Amino acid sequence: MNHSAWKLTVFALAAVLIVGGCDLKRRSDSGGGSSDSGSDGHGKAAENFVIDDTGTARLLPPDDLQQRQGKEVTDTTQGGSNAQGTRPGLSWIYDNKNNGFFLVAAASKPGTTGGDMIRRVDLGSNIKEFDYDKEIAGAQGSYIYVPDEMRNAVPAKYIDADGLYSGIICGFVPGPNKTVIALSGGSEGGVAFVINPYEEASAFTPLQAIKFPYASNPCRAVYSDALKKLYVIDVARVESQAGQTGVFVADIYNDNRGVLASYYAFDLKNRINSHSIPNFQSIDIYNDALFLLSGNGRFDAEWDSVVYYVPLNQAGEPIFANYKYTRTNNPIIRTDGCAISSWNLGSLAVTEQKGKPVLLTTGTTSIIAWEIGSDGELKKIDMNASRPGVQGLSTVNNGQGGLKMAYSPDGKTIYSLPHCRSNENKIKLAFDGRPEFVFSATAIDAETLEMKDAVDIAYREFLKNLKGVSYLPQFTMTARDFAVGKNHMVVLGSSASNISGLNAGADISIIDLKKKTNITFSKAEGRSAHEKNYGFKLAQGDPKFNNVEQNSHAAIWVP
Repeated sequence: MNHSAWKLTVFALAAVLIVGGCDLKRRSDSGGGSSDSGSDGHGKAAENFVIDDTGTARLLPPDDLQQRQGKEVTDTTQGGSNAQGTRPGLSWIYDNKNNGFFLVAAASKPGTTGGDMIRRVDLGSNIKEFDYDKEIAGAQGSYIYVPDEMRNAVPAKYIDADGLYSGIICGFVPGPNKTVIALSGGSEGGVAFVINPYEEASAFTPLQAIKFPYASNPCRAVYSDALKKLYVIDVARVESQAGQTGVFVADIYNDNRGVLASYYAFDLKNRINSHSIPNFQSIDIYNDALFLLSGNGRFDAEWDSVVYYVPLNQAGEPIFANYKYTRTNNPIIRTDGCAISSWNLGSLAVTEQKGKPVLLTTGTTSIIAWEIGSDGELKKIDMNASRPGVQGLSTVNNGQGGLKMAYSPDGKTIYSLPHCRSNENKIKLAFDGRPEFVFSATAIDAETLEMKDAVDIAYREFLKNLKGVSYLPQFTMTARDFAVGKNHMVVLGSSASNISGLNAGADISIIDLKKKTNITFSKAEGRSAHEKNYGFKLAQGDPKFNNVEQNSHAAIWVP
């Protein structure tokens, strides 16, 4: 038996042993694609595949050297699984029958930036935080417990003495079968956990853990249900690491195991100027191809962005050799009051207009729409025929930057979250006539791509009409993340000190989407710091967090 055959046999036996010992009740159907998806195009299984118990070919994990340099693809023929990203009609997350709740990743201890726990905010006429541990005073969040069988995927530095995860959760994405995937990163590499968002215990026990070696900020991802794979990018350029110009790909099994994601490196060229530092900031999937947005710049260079079209083969591997790129001419720049940071990113999203795919890309001052050709070529769409040239949608009146895009659950609206306030549009405050910059989320009609009424996310509408008070609510944040529900939006922020920016009385901002402005949760007269704020306070009743701002990092809406 040669070495390759021996390796395949051993790995197949290991897969059988792992599956045989799992709890089948908690296992999702992971048999996406056809049974010959591991073929090399000639009817023979490629050496780095193993056939799992569902008859589906799965990639073998790469060794350390392959992981560092990037794993090679097994076939350069584009697949035919019609793999899509997560959009309304394609995922359970867009069930719009219920108000649902927000999951928010927040620090478990006051004054810290790590050791995240997950908090749940139940929505409806009475918005309140769910209490995961009623034996402790105040509303408690839930930790992530790392069982023994998953510890191979989690750096020991991130696990405390009780087996609880102690890293920073920087993103949530919907997974298969009513699961949510929590993304996390740090100096020891990245980790993702597949969890049941409806868990009500004081600690989530993941269905799966995934390791992303060399990734410091693997905070953006998309899941493909057709391929049963998670695609993850490392969004912050760190020169000592190696995960910023490639894509991590992980099989989703949900059978209580820890796995190693495959890393596919992309030798990105400097597409704008000699100072460009390419790294991916946003990701989506449409028709067996990845769309990747690269910031492609440096603080002292033109911070323009480039879209890369990367086909996927039948095994779901990115075929970087066949990529195409398009310069957006829609830069992400450092401007007054809106400094570039690890969470000041661009974003993209693939939608459909009259049955045809359209790509939306953000920049500091506008959103550009692109027709997607069958070969991946992009053609800019004119969004304003009354002006000369091919125009995008100007967002300067709402804010600066396009940090993230999200659909409403009914699929009718696409929201774009600005990184910080507008530097061009002001409103006058009623009580003293002082001008205040607008800070609003842009809303776009998903069918017509026309702009709708913006959504105030910074209490500007409230301030505009506020009269006869001796104090003002404090609000100095820049946006970090947001999530959109049936009737509500939550916005997480950060001030210069890396906390909420809402001051000690509140931690997150919750918006009424019907009124298109923030809900006020504190109206009591007074002068103390915590009474000057109107946002939602997490950990109500917990003495540890009295008059202390929570540091929140990620949010998702769950129906």
